[in-house]
Amino acid sequence: MGLATAIRQQLEAVRVATAGPDGLQVNVVHEPWIGQDGRVKPIFDTAVTRPALVQFRRPQQLRSEGQQIAARVILSFFGPVAPNGAIGRREPFDPRDKITLPDGTTGPIVDVQSMPAPDTNEPLLTVVYLG
Repeated sequence: MGLATAIRQQLEAVRVATAGPDGLQVNVVHEPWIGQDGRVKPIFDTAVTRPALVQFRRPQQLRSEGQQIAARVILSFFGPVAPNGAIGRREPFDPRDKITLPDGTTGPIVDVQSMPAPDTNEPLLTVVYLG
């Protein structure tokens, strides 16, 4: 068994173990940013519900593009997330997207990281940090 297969199997085991009504994953609402109107108000595509592992943290100082930012929620999405495809956005999560947790918590996306498969470079896990 190769490294890529081992990583996939372990992540799948974590996904399965944390899913379900008594699991640690919850459904979050992802509203992909697709543009702005004439008054520079953001326009969002149809909301998508996605399961995610949610961690609440005391604000952590992270560095993103030379800035220090505070992340208070960390969301982990298992497997690849399909791109929205709108022009001018970063995929699969753009900093202008809106993500809402079941309790109504939301915040700006301050960083997005992914763990690519060593054999295909396809994301096995995508982590989104909310400020």
